[in-house]
Amino acid sequence: MAGLSTKDKVDKMLDEMIDLHMFNEVQDFIKKNFGNVNGEEWFDYPELHKSVYVLNENEKIEVCLLKNDRQYYGKGWVPITEK
Repeated sequence: MAGLSTKDKVDKMLDEMIDLHMFNEVQDFIKKNFGNVNGEEWFDYPELHKSVYVLNENEKIEVCLLKNDRQYYGKGWVPITEK
């Protein structure tokens, strides 16, 4: 089948991340894919020309994906508590 491209490991992570809405789900995802991130960290995939930025704090999580130093995905989460 011409024209079909296979997804690399970063894009597969993105597919998983898109459906995550709850703060604790995102924390679990980060731990599973990137380990114990406390604060901000960059994960480089030079063979794919991609990078992933992860900010993991108690009150905020941000994840950005870059290809060739251009962001193509970014999302943030904050915990919601009952009042």
